Amino acid sequence: MTPAEEITAAAKTVRGWTAEEPAAVWGPTDIAQFGPALADWLDATAARLQQHTHPGWQDMAEPHALTVARTINGGKP
Repeated sequence: MTPAEEITAAAKTVRGWTAEEPAAVWGPTDIAQFGPALADWLDATAARLQQHTHPGWQDMAEPHALTVARTINGGKP
Protein backbone atom coordinates (compact mmCIF):
# COMPACT_ATOMS: atom_id res chain seq x y z
CA MET A 1 0.00 0.00 0.00
CA THR A 2 1.43 3.39 -0.97
CA PRO A 3 1.40 6.32 1.45
CA ALA A 4 -1.33 7.96 -0.66
CA GLU A 5 -3.45 4.81 -0.33
CA GLU A 6 -2.89 4.79 3.44
CA ILE A 7 -4.04 8.41 3.62
CA THR A 8 -7.12 7.64 1.50
CA ALA A 9 -7.98 4.70 3.76
CA ALA A 10 -7.74 6.96 6.81
CA ALA A 11 -10.09 9.49 5.22
CA LYS A 12 -12.59 6.70 4.58
CA THR A 13 -12.31 5.59 8.21
CA VAL A 14 -12.89 9.12 9.50
CA ARG A 15 -15.94 9.51 7.25
CA GLY A 16 -17.29 6.26 8.71
CA TRP A 17 -16.76 7.48 12.26
CA THR A 18 -18.47 10.77 11.40
CA ALA A 19 -21.50 8.96 9.99
CA GLU A 20 -21.80 6.83 13.12
CA GLU A 21 -21.66 9.66 15.65
CA PRO A 22 -24.51 12.16 15.96
CA ALA A 23 -23.59 15.84 15.97
CA ALA A 24 -23.24 17.30 19.46
CA VAL A 25 -21.91 20.38 21.15
CA TRP A 26 -18.25 20.69 20.25
CA GLY A 27 -15.77 18.81 22.38
CA PRO A 28 -12.18 17.71 21.86
CA THR A 29 -13.31 14.21 20.90
CA ASP A 30 -16.37 15.18 18.85
CA ILE A 31 -15.55 13.56 15.51
CA ALA A 32 -18.82 14.81 14.02
CA GLN A 33 -17.50 18.36 14.30
CA PHE A 34 -13.95 18.05 13.00
CA GLY A 35 -14.16 14.74 11.12
CA PRO A 36 -15.42 16.07 7.78
CA ALA A 37 -12.65 18.67 7.58
CA LEU A 38 -10.03 16.09 8.56
CA ALA A 39 -11.29 13.64 5.94
CA ASP A 40 -11.32 16.38 3.28
CA TRP A 41 -7.72 17.30 4.13
CA LEU A 42 -6.63 13.67 3.97
CA ASP A 43 -8.40 13.13 0.63
CA ALA A 44 -6.92 16.31 -0.88
CA THR A 45 -3.44 15.36 0.31
CA ALA A 46 -3.74 11.83 -1.08
CA ALA A 47 -4.97 13.14 -4.43
CA ARG A 48 -2.04 15.57 -4.64
CA LEU A 49 0.41 12.80 -3.81
CA GLN A 50 -1.04 10.41 -6.37
CA GLN A 51 -0.96 13.07 -9.07
CA HIS A 52 2.39 14.73 -8.43
CA THR A 53 4.63 12.40 -6.44
CA HIS A 54 6.31 9.07 -7.13
CA PRO A 55 5.11 6.47 -4.59
CA GLY A 56 8.67 6.08 -3.31
CA TRP A 57 8.78 9.74 -2.28
CA GLN A 58 5.26 10.11 -0.87
CA ASP A 59 6.23 9.46 2.74
CA MET A 60 8.81 12.26 2.55
CA ALA A 61 6.55 14.68 0.69
CA GLU A 62 3.71 14.56 3.25
CA PRO A 63 5.06 13.15 6.53
CA HIS A 64 2.43 14.84 8.72
CA ALA A 65 -0.56 13.55 6.78
CA LEU A 66 0.98 10.08 6.67
CA THR A 67 1.55 10.09 10.44
CA VAL A 68 -2.07 11.12 11.04
CA ALA A 69 -3.29 8.46 8.60
CA ARG A 70 -1.21 5.69 10.16
CA THR A 71 -2.47 6.64 13.61
CA ILE A 72 -6.08 6.52 12.40
CA ASN A 73 -5.45 3.22 10.61
CA GLY A 74 -3.87 1.73 13.72
CA GLY A 75 -0.43 1.33 12.20
CA LYS A 76 3.01 2.56 13.09
CA PRO A 77 3.08 6.40 12.94
